[in-house]
Amino acid sequence: MAYSFKKTVDVKSDICPGVVFTIRKITEARRTDLRMSLAALLDRLTDLTTDLNALDPVKDEKAIRAKGFEIDDFVSEKIEPAKIRWAAVRVDGLMIEDVPGTLDNLSEWPAELRSELLSIIEDGSVMLVSEAKNSPRPIISGGQVAPTAQSSTAESAASPSTSTIPTETAPATSPSA
Repeated sequence: MAYSFKKTVDVKSDICPGVVFTIRKITEARRTDLRMSLAALLDRLTDLTTDLNALDPVKDEKAIRAKGFEIDDFVSEKIEPAKIRWAAVRVDGLMIEDVPGTLDNLSEWPAELRSELLSIIEDGSVMLVSEAKNSPRPIISGGQVAPTAQSSTAESAASPSTSTIPTETAPATSPSA
């Protein structure tokens, strides 16, 4: 019997009953595609954070606050929508003032729903619609991981190139005497 690989997975929203996200599974080629598509945006984010770090905390309090808002806006208006469009295929069951919610009107979505979808994407793990509540959560690329805490935008902005997928670490060893 041949192995059948489905390229997408449906995920029910925990926040908005009836909303279902269809998300592409992560493959190495897709991960590379994301890195390449975000490269210019991440370079700009690095420039913004470098500018922020160059400011004097005592003399430039207003400038620091303004730069922080600029960074937050950049992440929410450029980086997050790019990640969502890269991973999400569609959203079903969302109506915004009698208009279907789509990936083209992300800015109109309830903030909590957009954050939930982004967390699912950034965590790299999803609970399949057909799975029981207490089952291990499959990672989008197919392996198994334990349920993880949701990541925040601030964590993502602080380290945009790091993975939020849990990894096992080897125990520390002490040198022999």
